[in-house]
Amino acid sequence: MVIREQERPFSGLSDNKKMLKVGICGASGFTGAMLLRILYKHSSVLISYLGSNSYNGSNVNALLNSDYENTPICFSSIDVDLINKKCDLIFLAMPHTASHLLLKDIKIPAIDLSADFRFNNSALYEKWYGTVHSCPDKLTNRVYGLPELFRDRIVGSTLIANPGCYATSIILPIYPFVRNGLCSSAVADSASGVSGAGKALKKELLFYKVDENYKAYNIAAHKHQPEIEEAIGEKSGQKIALSFVPHLLPIRRGILSTIYMDNLSKIDKNEVAMIIKKQYKNEPFIKVRDDPPQILDVVGTNDCHIYAAVDEHNGKIIVISAIDNLLKGASGQAVQNMNIAYGFDETEAIGGWLG
Repeated sequence: MVIREQERPFSGLSDNKKMLKVGICGASGFTGAMLLRILYKHSSVLISYLGSNSYNGSNVNALLNSDYENTPICFSSIDVDLINKKCDLIFLAMPHTASHLLLKDIKIPAIDLSADFRFNNSALYEKWYGTVHSCPDKLTNRVYGLPELFRDRIVGSTLIANPGCYATSIILPIYPFVRNGLCSSAVADSASGVSGAGKALKKELLFYKVDENYKAYNIAAHKHQPEIEEAIGEKSGQKIALSFVPHLLPIRRGILSTIYMDNLSKIDKNEVAMIIKKQYKNEPFIKVRDDPPQILDVVGTNDCHIYAAVDEHNGKIIVISAIDNLLKGASGQAVQNMNIAYGFDETEAIGGWLG
């Protein structure tokens, strides 16, 4: 394997630094390991810290069955002093309600893949996640990291809240219609692979519970629901009333969301498609389809595929989206946010098939 050149300068940092030193907390989990895979290919990144309390001291390549070079040999404990000392930027791929406890003492820019900074205020977070936020002052300057809606705010940001995977798959298809005053309510029916629940051992995710099965869960109570409503409202200035039901698929990864909206202006199928195409015409990772997307179309990519139809009989707009929950729903989107924040090519290390 070729060792990457470490002396290439770039404009994202001061002149006395040559590479962006990046760390990952939770580097042994699904999203953390995917972040490592992507960042390892990035021409302007040096991986300087890999944090994992569960595997502190374990060999990275042995645990991940990989052959990474120019990275830490072993996982380190998750420690604020180590992070502040070793990194220019930290990715937090940790469970919900853990990141805010760490970030209150972190003094470098961060991209958080948990839900801890996705809301504008601590009251909404505390209501849905049942814990007191340890640094609500940081919510003032955080940016919701959905590039297609908030790119201008992501540029130069020092705290980016990476969206939820379900939220990404629902916000992107709904937003163009809310923005144009074409709908005020929606029903989202979404199905995800089991990797969306993380690596923790859970009885309901055991093979015999999942295989050849399909089930709904957290009905009218999923924490991505208020996140979706707030993000759309924050960008459009208009409210959307959302009913959201997630489902678990017996597959490893991927999300398919089907969204139903009232067709308030009686637009036809061609108009529906044009509204989405106009909104996302310059977006590198949005693909507007002429046929319904499937999960296999997007697994291994940072793409979001969107298809729109009109049910003329019942006056409904039906929009279907597909993403990979580990990439556009998590790690790929996090790197996309980093690229934008630091002035790199937005598609660097995340274009094409990522595996």
